[in-house]
Amino acid sequence: MGCRCNDISRCTSDISKINEMKNLFSNANNTNFSVSIELQKLAVNCMTTFSCVNMGGLMSEEKKLNKDITESLPKLVKKCEDKIQQLQAQKSAMITEDIEYHSKDD
Repeated sequence: MGCRCNDISRCTSDISKINEMKNLFSNANNTNFSVSIELQKLAVNCMTTFSCVNMGGLMSEEKKLNKDITESLPKLVKKCEDKIQQLQAQKSAMITEDIEYHSKDD
């Protein structure tokens, strides 16, 4: 068993990068939800203002087109969270090994 300082540093960096990705996915999910709500509000306003024949079809089509993104983003956030937990556990184990290694120097 050797010094794990470099491994710990790399693991910390990986955790930070994955956390950034998770935040980006979370923000994209929130934006996606907000856009969907605003589109629905716009459709309702248009229906009350104009006599639109295809507004319901447009709303339905938007939901179909956006379905993949709406389903994928929460899954990506969860994958990031799971990977962060896994890396944190590995980091803890490496820290323990590193402490043991460096305590032998004394």
